[in-house]
Amino acid sequence: MVVYADVIFLTNFLFDTGILLILLKISSKRIPVLRLILSACMGGIQSLFVFVPYFQILCLPPARFAAAFLMTLIVLYPCSAYEVFRSGTVFLAAAFAFSGAINFFRLNATWGIVMLAPVYLLLSFAKRTSSRKYKEATLIYGDKEVTFDGFYDSGNMMDYNGAPVILAGDKVFKRMFGNGFSIKAAAEWADVRDLRIVPYTALGKEGAVIGIRLDRAVVAGKSYENAVLAYFDDNFNEDLILNGIMT
Repeated sequence: MVVYADVIFLTNFLFDTGILLILLKISSKRIPVLRLILSACMGGIQSLFVFVPYFQILCLPPARFAAAFLMTLIVLYPCSAYEVFRSGTVFLAAAFAFSGAINFFRLNATWGIVMLAPVYLLLSFAKRTSSRKYKEATLIYGDKEVTFDGFYDSGNMMDYNGAPVILAGDKVFKRMFGNGFSIKAAAEWADVRDLRIVPYTALGKEGAVIGIRLDRAVVAGKSYENAVLAYFDDNFNEDLILNGIMT
């Protein structure tokens, strides 16, 4: 039987991409596509070592486990060691489960990859339907910390280099920085290195908002490092509009 290296690579690349997408859906994170591709490429390349003399050791279980946690780190960074361990374990469990199902039903590689699509769609549907409209959100910046009931908006998918953007008006900023706060002079209240200009497109309008990189935002008990709190006061009916990934 002839084995083609490009087919082996592509099969493993697509399989790992599907599992990583499921992992990202579970963790409610959005990342640049390039990082997703890089991570999946690692899995595809590792599958080829079995054909390279003296490198078969890199396909043994310990190396596969290490690769899974490294792939997880690439897609979730920045993240804690605990999050890498937890998500890496989920990645391995999903890979074993799908591989077992493929062998049990005697499916070929193509059908195995196709199996991932309905799982991702069902997970997306479950997360959308289970999300509450209002969630408790704690915003932390230095020694400042405020808590609001934020409005969950699945349509707010704004991000800054992968970090979720939360929209807020005067009330939130003045609670955090004081009644004298002015977004036009935000550098007086926040470190200039933490200021962000975030472009947006909404309802046919394009523009940009000024934001401040928070240390973290905790929404419904879940922490989002480096989330950006952006000032947006155009027909603003809510104190705080949460990002669509904060499910």
